[in-house]
Amino acid sequence: MIEKNKIFKGLNIEAAEVVPVLLLITQSVFLGIFYGTFDIGAHTLFLKTYPEEMIPKAYILSGIVGILLTSTFSKLQSKIRFSNLSKYTLLFIALFTILIRIFFEFSSAPWTVFLVFILLGPLNILAILAFWGTTGRIFNLRQGKRLFGIIDSGQVFGIIISSYAIPLVLTLLHGTKNLLIISSVSIVFAFIIEMIIARKYNLNIEDQKSTTKGEAMEQDQLKLKDFLKDRYISYMALFVIFSMFAAFFVQYSFLVVTNEQYKAEDDLAKFLAFFTGSMMIFTFIIKTFVYSKLVKTYGLKISLLLSSVLLAIFTGLAILVGVFSGYGVGTTGFIYFFLFISLSKLFNKTLKDALEGPSFKLLYQSLKKNIRFDVQAKIDGTINEIAALTSGILLSTLGLLAFIKIIHFSVFLFVLLVIWAFITVRLYREYRKSLEDSLKEKTHTEKEEETTWNLDKKEVTPSLLNSQLEIYKKYNPDEYIPFLLKVVQSIQPTEISNLNKQHKIEIYLLKLQNKVADNWNSYFSDRIEPLKMSTLKEVAHLLKSDNETDYFSALTYLFELDKKNQLSALWALLRVPDTQVQTITIRFCGTVQEFETCNTLVEFTESESLFADAFLSLKQMSDKCYSLLIQIFYKTEVTLSTQIAILDLIGNQNKPEVINFLLDNISNHKKEIRKKTIESLINLNFKASEKDYPKLFHALTANSQQVAWDISAMASLKDAEKSEVLFKSLEFEYQEHINQLIHVLAITYDSQSVQHVKNHLYSGNSEGIGYALELFDLFLSDEIKPMILAAFEDLPLTEKAHLLENYFPVEISSPEKMILRIINRDPNLISLTTKKIALQLYTQYYEEITNDIIAQLFNPEPELHLIANQIVNKIDPEKLTQIKNRIQTKNRLKLAKQSMTEGLDSISNYPISTSEIIQKYFNIEPPEYIELLSNFEFYSYNPSNILTTKEQVTNYFVFLIIDQDPNSINSVGYKLHFEGKYGVNEVLLEKDQLLVGIKKEQMNKLAVSNKKFTQKLINNLQND
Repeated sequence: MIEKNKIFKGLNIEAAEVVPVLLLITQSVFLGIFYGTFDIGAHTLFLKTYPEEMIPKAYILSGIVGILLTSTFSKLQSKIRFSNLSKYTLLFIALFTILIRIFFEFSSAPWTVFLVFILLGPLNILAILAFWGTTGRIFNLRQGKRLFGIIDSGQVFGIIISSYAIPLVLTLLHGTKNLLIISSVSIVFAFIIEMIIARKYNLNIEDQKSTTKGEAMEQDQLKLKDFLKDRYISYMALFVIFSMFAAFFVQYSFLVVTNEQYKAEDDLAKFLAFFTGSMMIFTFIIKTFVYSKLVKTYGLKISLLLSSVLLAIFTGLAILVGVFSGYGVGTTGFIYFFLFISLSKLFNKTLKDALEGPSFKLLYQSLKKNIRFDVQAKIDGTINEIAALTSGILLSTLGLLAFIKIIHFSVFLFVLLVIWAFITVRLYREYRKSLEDSLKEKTHTEKEEETTWNLDKKEVTPSLLNSQLEIYKKYNPDEYIPFLLKVVQSIQPTEISNLNKQHKIEIYLLKLQNKVADNWNSYFSDRIEPLKMSTLKEVAHLLKSDNETDYFSALTYLFELDKKNQLSALWALLRVPDTQVQTITIRFCGTVQEFETCNTLVEFTESESLFADAFLSLKQMSDKCYSLLIQIFYKTEVTLSTQIAILDLIGNQNKPEVINFLLDNISNHKKEIRKKTIESLINLNFKASEKDYPKLFHALTANSQQVAWDISAMASLKDAEKSEVLFKSLEFEYQEHINQLIHVLAITYDSQSVQHVKNHLYSGNSEGIGYALELFDLFLSDEIKPMILAAFEDLPLTEKAHLLENYFPVEISSPEKMILRIINRDPNLISLTTKKIALQLYTQYYEEITNDIIAQLFNPEPELHLIANQIVNKIDPEKLTQIKNRIQTKNRLKLAKQSMTEGLDSISNYPISTSEIIQKYFNIEPPEYIELLSNFEFYSYNPSNILTTKEQVTNYFVFLIIDQDPNSINSVGYKLHFEGKYGVNEVLLEKDQLLVGIKKEQMNKLAVSNKKFTQKLINNLQND
């Protein structure tokens, strides 16, 4: 059982997908056997019953029947449930095949053979439509990307098995017509499997979706005459038409010369069986091992052109042999003529299935979305069938001319191939032009999160309004003033008494800036008393007062001072050791835009209680003090949180000095600064010039290397037991880093073009990714193009990691080595969560303490040295006693307090195991999840401490309670606490419950470092 699981895991088949994949592969094999035996039997019987002149006529009738049957299938899709349609289709094919074989028992009339031949193609198309319709309804697009290749291989191997088994079958069943018995049995088994699938799975989901309002994408319908108006679509249609011409002419020539070579029916059947089997093996090899490398190395143009060129070479050689050595059975050149025709057939079929088909799918991606699927349906369906019908007519017309011999068909084919090659070249030119046009189109970009304010007086009480204002001021300061202005517009001056003192002062400061309506003037003038010469001690006392007249009068006094005295007063008040006085003075500095106080205000951003006010005031002065802020940024003693705040403050200043400062920090060694810098450049709609490329290329290289490391780490751990949580954490890392790489590309090149490429990269299918790489090829610089394309290639992890080894110092290693690499990795290149999970896994791979773990005991990150402490204590307690003497006293005290209860370290798994719920309730996008996790606190059930106290709860801005069922994780609800809106005194955690929350201190940091998240979160909470 374990071995089977390893096989499925190696094939990238998830546990829930095993049963449907096995059913579909089995059905696919039976369909392959059905087609293989039916195809060889039909061709052999026809060639030995009718003259070669009848082949084109049979093609015409087969084309007509095919059009009628496929059209009927398409119409029935909208009339009956697909689960029934798929069963009825296979039942129809099975009954028809059985009836035809029964006819042979009662009649040896040639028309029975003719009927078998013309139904070969149509019945196979119907079976394929039913099969892939079923497959497409069981799996979604992303699953299909992984599984369709595996499922499709079943039919290929079915054809190979049946082809090589035909000599044995003919010996046992005596007669080519008895191959239809094998076909009948195979299609019956396929029908039985379809019944099982229809019972187990919902095959009508697409029908339900199509009837849901707004679900279906509106598609413009093009008439065939409209194809002529678009050069690109016209050349696509012509490509398909001439490809079909070539296929039919090659097939006709092959059947004629093969029939001449093998006179006996059994010999002909055995040769066709051997040839078909070999052809399918060749097709599988080309599709699996050659296609992707050919496209990457030589591009789409060569992939499309190769079929016509190779066919032209073999056809040309056949013509030369026929002209100079003869092409009749009795001539010396016949065997070579037969060889080159057979090679033409081999390469035509192989390249059409393995190279031409997948390459042509990429061409559809550059069409506009509103016509893409309609054009694809018409070209793959109607145009294809019309071309097949026309091919039959052409072959019939040539056959009517008495002087036309088999070699003349090759001459005519050669002319068609030259025209086809010319069409291919023109088609590729139009394709490149369509790519350029596609990049010029406006692309949907991500919408900025809009703030939603609820000011309905029936719903919003004064206390709730004050709470909302406080939330915005502390945690979303950019939106505080706009929100306050909305409040001012929605209330009367007399209602200001409902607001807290700090908000009243803000409104008065807005009045001093002439930003409120005139009807507020009388309200404030009635509450202001002229002050005589007052000492600063008196002014401070008035500012602390709860009386409106006192603090409004004090602010008026300060406002009316001359600049010199005003600045002196502000310096003195900022030094008053009273938070309330400092808060009001800080905001006053912003109102009068006192540039000289900038340095002091930056220092106040370090204080949790003064941060919001200092930030608001600095924001008001940022256009004046950005040079000073840049200088402060580089000071040695400046903390990371202050640096982030400075980046946010000046990030909206589109000035050369600021732009150069941001570009200098786009490759900063601190990941938080890199992210904030990129975000600022994007918000400024920065357009890079040639002089900026060295810095940007360096950033692109660094980001690509980070993506490469993630891929090599995932490739190292993808099959490792007990590493599922770590692997998922690395997937989150990869999503974040690939997203950041795309952002840097958007800064370096045209952002609309990069967004367009991103949409195709995230399409979830290989055609979309291939098309995205084609778009990248248009505008990426040669210096960075290879490594960028390698980072986005649609390849399995291991293969992709090996490809990236050509550009970066990364490698796939054993799981145990990768664990150590993650533990030792620079914290600016990996998340804290991933490091913690890797540390937890240490004891799964090592039984001794290495220097890697000892080093973590001295790690400045508390959580890491606590986990390391637990590991050392578990493996070698004596060694921990020896090492503790070298650890700082304050850290030793923390370690001493740590509980050594079994299972405590499992809390590091919670951020990943509960990721879906956390993302849902906190509205987090997957690419930013791993980065945001360091801001969350996880508090699990502990028998010795099951109560979370009121003091602990009030430290949280918001928290969520999760019930961790052993089999599934289901949220049992969440309680919110911010500034008393949802007051909670205590939380009683039960067994298997987890508290997940963000503390107020962390929200202060997020207010600057990740505004998008805080704004989304606050909007959700306000509307809850």
